[in-house]
Amino acid sequence: MNVRSPRPVAARTILGCVMLAALASCGPGAAVEVTSASPTASSDSPASPSASPSASTTPETTETPVPPPVPPPVQPGRARGAVVIVQRGEDASLVSGGDPVRLTVARTQNSAAWMASPPQAFAGTMTTEEAVLSLGWRPSEDGTTGPLPAPRPNALLAWPGGELGFSVLRANVRADGTLVLDVRPLGAVPAEGLSSVDSFGPVSLTLDGVPGVLVEQAPLVGDLSAQVLVTGRRNDQAVVQVINAEGEVLASKFLAADLGTAYALDAVATDTTSLTGLRADFVPPTSRKPGSVTIIGEATIEGTASPVRVVIARWSLPQ
Repeated sequence: MNVRSPRPVAARTILGCVMLAALASCGPGAAVEVTSASPTASSDSPASPSASPSASTTPETTETPVPPPVPPPVQPGRARGAVVIVQRGEDASLVSGGDPVRLTVARTQNSAAWMASPPQAFAGTMTTEEAVLSLGWRPSEDGTTGPLPAPRPNALLAWPGGELGFSVLRANVRADGTLVLDVRPLGAVPAEGLSSVDSFGPVSLTLDGVPGVLVEQAPLVGDLSAQVLVTGRRNDQAVVQVINAEGEVLASKFLAADLGTAYALDAVATDTTSLTGLRADFVPPTSRKPGSVTIIGEATIEGTASPVRVVIARWSLPQ
């Protein structure tokens, strides 16, 4: 009786089990891991071209901003020095018999010369009224002479036949530029007093006593420039002038802390440039901020109008 070996049966059984396991692993319930050949997008990877905004091929054009004008530097205030005023007249008269004595300088052309002293490096002209205002005079309401503040200015009247020194107590300037002064003679006076003089003829009157001189100049527009003459013990008054290329004064105004902050100036014009609606803004200096003079108006050059705003000068209180 032959007995078969059981090993082949066992081998077939094992192989069948292996095949069943493999089929089970490929069934519909099996999990399949899929590995992409391309890298996945992540937050660290660069954005695709479709995700980024389209780049314009036309370069953007931007206007270059125009820098604002640079104001002039603050100049140190000056309490020393003075402005010497020279007033010429075609005639003058003296009325004596009282104290003070009345001196009248007529036909002045409403123009006075001035110079800075010391040093006498600056000189110019201003109206007769601006000159007396710089001395501290203010017009009186009744049109008579008004007082000048102490210390009162001294003056020297010179004419072809002699000269006379005096201090000026009171003053007035008439509309035509006639200068009326109440004066007190300096030095020895004859016992009988001064004699009245109906006509001295042409005279030259030199006045001093305007302290704290500071002169600043700046271009304005076109062929026009501006000049500021600062005076006063606290540098709190000034004369601003608009000047052409030849140095001729076309517009002028006296400014002071007690008279206001905005002043109208006459319109000016040259062959190429005109300025209208002119105004001078005046700020007196304080311990916290400098003083300044600003010119505002409208300029027209070759038919083109444009606004003008220029800070002509800035200065501090006298040190």
